[in-house]
Amino acid sequence: MLPEGAGVIVATLSNRNGAPGAEERAFAALENAIDALVYEGAQSIIVFGIPSAARTGFAEERKAYEALSAAKGVPIVSSLWVSLRKLQDAGAQRTLAITQYNDGVNARIITYAADAGINIIAAVGLGASNADQVNAITPADYGTLAVKALAEHPGADGIFLAARGRLLDVALALEARTGLPVVHHQHAALWWAIDGAARI
Repeated sequence: MLPEGAGVIVATLSNRNGAPGAEERAFAALENAIDALVYEGAQSIIVFGIPSAARTGFAEERKAYEALSAAKGVPIVSSLWVSLRKLQDAGAQRTLAITQYNDGVNARIITYAADAGINIIAAVGLGASNADQVNAITPADYGTLAVKALAEHPGADGIFLAARGRLLDVALALEARTGLPVVHHQHAALWWAIDGAARI
């Protein structure tokens, strides 16, 4: 998937299973992780964790990451933000989000997107709230949910797959079936790191 000459460096913040205080500890460790990535030669940094981004909110998150970007000398963004940018780049104006999450997280995703100027007409999820539940979901589950949700929201002109896992085949199959742009946050992160960051 990566073009010649591109590479990925990963740092894990260990925010798993929704344990009390896990998200706060992850945020506290973020700056140290960024320092380590910059030391290793990272030229752009994408912070994964869609629920965390949605909970923080677009304006607060952008303010924090812009300050970190200025301090560390590399662009830093969230995977949720770059996914919305990719949908915008693809021309989507009425996005349908297909997620692993519950209604509460989905509502925050819609609010985050609206604050970023992106219209998500609906966010339909599989209701997972911890890693064990997410790991029980198969890629086919997302494809099935997307087809059902599209029938209920025929005005959608783009699909956002907000979920963990290897969903490239699902995204390609949905694009072939519907003719709509389908964005998965992992693929959007690579697009931004390689191409999109240069246009900020």
